[in-house]
Amino acid sequence: MSDSKREALIFVGLAAGVAIWYYSPWLPLAAVGALLFLRLAWARMDLALVFVLISSPFYLFPKAIGSLYFSLTEFTILACTLAWTARSAFQRATAGVWGIDMPPGWRSWASPALFFLAAATISLLFSQYIQVSLREYRVVVLEPLLFYLILITTLRGERAVWRMANALVVLGVAISIIALVHYFF
Repeated sequence: MSDSKREALIFVGLAAGVAIWYYSPWLPLAAVGALLFLRLAWARMDLALVFVLISSPFYLFPKAIGSLYFSLTEFTILACTLAWTARSAFQRATAGVWGIDMPPGWRSWASPALFFLAAATISLLFSQYIQVSLREYRVVVLEPLLFYLILITTLRGERAVWRMANALVVLGVAISIIALVHYFF
C-alpha cells in the first residue's frame, strides 16, 4: 500500500473514531471510538493533531458522560496528549534516552508560553470562584499549551507543517461560510 493511501486510511479511521465517540449514545461504543482514535493517534500524531483544529468549532456542543461534559476539542486534545505521552515514554524506555525531543530554537518559542502559564497559575490564587476558574484554566490555558507542546514536538518536515496550515485555512473558510449563511438566512 502506498504512503498516501495509508495516510488517507488512517485519516478516515481517525475521523471514524472521533465520530463514533461523539455521536454514540452508548458508552461502550463511545469507548471503542475513543480507543480507535487513541490507537491511530499513537501511529500518526501529526494527522491526529489536525482533528484538534477540525473539532474546535464544536466546543459549544459538549458530550455528556455521566455527570461530566467534554467538548470534542477537549476530547481530541486529551486523547492526543495521552497518546503522545504514552508513545514518548515507550520510545524513551526502549531507546534508553529520557527527555522531550524539542526542535532547534525551541526556547524562544516556549518563553512566552511559559510566562503565560505562570501568570495564569498565579492568578488562580486570587480567584473568587475557584471551581469556575479551574475549569477555565484547564480549557483556556492548559489544553492549548498541551496542543502547542505536542505540535512543536511532533510536526517534522514541510509536508506536516503545510497539512496543519491548510487545515487551519480550510477550517476558517468553512466557519466563515457557515457564519455568512446564518447571517443572511
